[in-house]
Amino acid sequence: MFRRSTSGRRKNEILFIIINKKNIIKMRVIKFGSKTCGPCRMVDQRLDKFNKCEVIKYDIDDDEIDDLLEKYNIRNIPVTILTDDNDNEIQRWVGIFDINELNNKIMGTDA
Repeated sequence: MFRRSTSGRRKNEILFIIINKKNIIKMRVIKFGSKTCGPCRMVDQRLDKFNKCEVIKYDIDDDEIDDLLEKYNIRNIPVTILTDDNDNEIQRWVGIFDINELNNKIMGTDA
């Protein structure tokens, strides 16, 4: 059972948590691939189970994303990019990668 504390220390702790939540960086994963690419489908399967942040998938066969391919300098597929909320690239993986690397990067526990 949870009891609320009215002591000053507990109030300060709650305030500290709220202040820190303002500094949380929102991240998203952008994945470029193709429906006909085997490694791309493997990465898709891993990302489908990933729920730590927003995941956006683009198919390179779609002519409407040419600007994005140039913006993110996509030359090979699959490419998975972790970005912050200002669209700054934090990490890029080319090919199949261990989903734990992505998780560790988001949680701040990467080496």
